[in-house]
Amino acid sequence: MSHNEIATPQIQDLTDYEKELLHLPGSIQPHGILFVLKEPELEILQVSDNTFKFLGLHPQELLNKQLQDLIDIKQINLIEQCLLQDFESINPLKVVIKNRDNQLKFDGIIKRCKKRLIFDKQPRRSEETGDFFSFYHLVKKSIAKIQNAASLRDMCQIIVKEVQNLTGFDRVMIYQFGSEQTGKVIAEEKLETLSPYLNLHALS
Repeated sequence: MSHNEIATPQIQDLTDYEKELLHLPGSIQPHGILFVLKEPELEILQVSDNTFKFLGLHPQELLNKQLQDLIDIKQINLIEQCLLQDFESINPLKVVIKNRDNQLKFDGIIKRCKKRLIFDKQPRRSEETGDFFSFYHLVKKSIAKIQNAASLRDMCQIIVKEVQNLTGFDRVMIYQFGSEQTGKVIAEEKLETLSPYLNLHALS
């Protein structure tokens, strides 16, 4: 088998697989590993042939196993919730794969291709990467709230609240500037101990 090809278990009855062809490339980038999973049990149908390099497990040891044999139930539940909603809510995700006595940390992306799940992972190089993904999820949730705002006023209030959550500032305000170079506070999020500035006017 050539470098980083996809390994597939030998199956006596291929009838079901003839109906559900996987349109996948024959190779992947060498810095990561790839699983093809069957829903809903998350059975491993295919893997890249470089799994021993990253996991210490040969492809044949992984084929036909369930994903829960490698990662804990909390991560499984997160993936299953995603399958009922949308992948954007969790991608990219941090994954810890169990390998005997070791816990190997990866950054992963999961998506659906036809009737199969594609789970692509690469080793996490530092905790800074994990911090970035945590921040990414926070920002993504904030953007979703802004996009779903019912009015301009609601959107402004969501913005100041989310900015305060992300920055920890004591007060966040949005000014609306008028034609005569005056400003009005149209949205505010603050500590309860601070005096409100909402609806106050100020010169520019």
